[in-house]
Amino acid sequence: MSKKNRLIVLLYVAALCSQNLCAQPRVMGVEEMFRLADENSRSVQVYATGKEAASEALKAARNQRLPDITASVSGSYWGNGKLWDRDFGNAMKIDMPHWGNNFSLEVQQMIYTGGAVNRGIELASLGKRQAELDWEKNRQDVRFQLLGYYLDLYKLDNQAKVLEKNLELARQVIADMQARRGQGTVLRNDITRYEFQQESLKLQLARVTDACKIMNHRLVTALRLSEQTLVVPDSALLEAEVQARLAGTCHAEQHHPETDGNGH
Repeated sequence: MSKKNRLIVLLYVAALCSQNLCAQPRVMGVEEMFRLADENSRSVQVYATGKEAASEALKAARNQRLPDITASVSGSYWGNGKLWDRDFGNAMKIDMPHWGNNFSLEVQQMIYTGGAVNRGIELASLGKRQAELDWEKNRQDVRFQLLGYYLDLYKLDNQAKVLEKNLELARQVIADMQARRGQGTVLRNDITRYEFQQESLKLQLARVTDACKIMNHRLVTALRLSEQTLVVPDSALLEAEVQARLAGTCHAEQHHPETDGNGH
């Protein structure tokens, strides 16, 4: 291998190592994921802004019932005056009030609008309600999507753990069989069959690992977290939820026992 190729390989390995070192595992529960979605999801924020705009529009429509009051205050200062003859001679000083002020107050109130104000308030109220429903629907859609990513990531993580255990067992079996082959009790074909199984497990593990990376990327992107974040599903919370559901099912069955053909 040339020096150039060795340098490329070293740089590639260094990049992979730096990625693994920069990865930030984060154990995340479902409630925390939903909270982050409400805070960071672009889609939820857009609909939340629309809901706030509809609320402001309703306030503006209701304000049409209120009187329109306009007030103004002004102040002035005048110096002393002077008078001259036509030839600009014989100047005369005239004392004048120096300070002046002005205050005005104007009030306007609509007496009759043919119900336009009430109709406007009703339309704004319906717009606010529609914006709230759209926001809630989008919020639930985002949560369902994230929950799908989360459960898929949990399932893939479990698959990877099972494959790693099976791969370790396959290595142990191959090592044992190679030791027994030296004693003449195992054929080479038997070892080859397990080696093929080992390679198949490696391939499956690589596929599951890639799928985990893709699912983690989708989840992190949707939550607008750092790209280096490695989401780890909280298995304790998921197992507790499953146990709670099973307990609720058993409790319901106890309250609704099956009857035989005679109604007993």
